[in-house]
Amino acid sequence: MSGRVEGKVAFITGAARGQGRSHAVRLAQEGADIIAVDICEPVRNISYEFPTEADLAETARQVEALDRRIITHKVDIRDYDGLKAAVDDGVAQLGRLDIVAANAGLGSSPYRAWEMPEEVWQDMIDVNLTGQWQTCKAAIPHMIDGGNGVALPGFR
Repeated sequence: MSGRVEGKVAFITGAARGQGRSHAVRLAQEGADIIAVDICEPVRNISYEFPTEADLAETARQVEALDRRIITHKVDIRDYDGLKAAVDDGVAQLGRLDIVAANAGLGSSPYRAWEMPEEVWQDMIDVNLTGQWQTCKAAIPHMIDGGNGVALPGFR
């Protein structure tokens, strides 16, 4: 543990398991506190197993075992108001925001492209594009306010 991000706060989407959990644990090993969100429920027409609230609680357990703080929220990144509320709450409790890992995403499994239902395509666009933008939209003002970014003149 080298402490490369000691005292920093990281916001991670899709944090209940897999890559999101590994990002949370690794950043905690390096000294960061974590704001972690995940949908924790299935998305219509997607047949693979989705994370649960128990998975998100396990992420929290692993981060806390490293003596780091973590704020978790069950939220869908397609829900901007819920996402913003989660980030705002995390910043209020942890005091800052320095790092964003927009990790949440959907795949199209088990569909082949020409057989994919339109609603699956739309959900993928809503999560993989709009959700990523909303993640940044919710996070960037906190980073700028904390001196961790630059707002161009006339854009803030």
